Amino acid sequence: MKKVLSLLAVFSVSSSALVAGVANIAYGSASNTGGANFLGSTSVSVGYFTGDVFSADLIGWNSLNTNSLDLVGTGFFAGSASSVDTLAASGSQAYLLFTDGSLNGFVTSNAWATLSGTDSPAPPASLSYTIGASDSSATLSAFAGTGATVSVTDGQGTDFIGGYSGNGVSIALSAVPEPSAYATLAGLLALGCVMLRRRA
Repeated sequence: MKKVLSLLAVFSVSSSALVAGVANIAYGSASNTGGANFLGSTSVSVGYFTGDVFSADLIGWNSLNTNSLDLVGTGFFAGSASSVDTLAASGSQAYLLFTDGSLNGFVTSNAWATLSGTDSPAPPASLSYTIGASDSSATLSAFAGTGATVSVTDGQGTDFIGGYSGNGVSIALSAVPEPSAYATLAGLLALGCVMLRRRA
């Protein structure tokens, strides 16, 4: 009986290994002049949404790998992940999630292949979700997380010296003002109008 159970256990492990869907993934800025600047960001992740349904609230978000190392001090994040199990992600659109404090933003491209993998013992699939010199605001789709806005500026990719390369993009997050901020602004404008009428 023990031998049978041992064989079943080995078979179970082997079966799961055969359907793992392993992939090697490169993501973030392309590692050359013109790679994307994620300005002000503290990390960049590559991942997907369950059911391929985007959510600004991060509902269903699944991160495959995260890089929090700013390589040249200008918001240049280039990451790689080896032998990642992409079985659950197979066929889904890949997104890059970038963060700035509590703010979240997303970037994706229709030119990127959907997430996939290969069954062991085949070599892992090579997937690339990088943003390089040939990318622009026209080739990328950017989405803001809740409470944020995303701006993509052309011609501001990294040049590794601290300036801009003249090609590529910079991607920046900013906070959407709270309703209370709009109310305060409206109040100040109303007060200004009253003061101007009194002067007249």
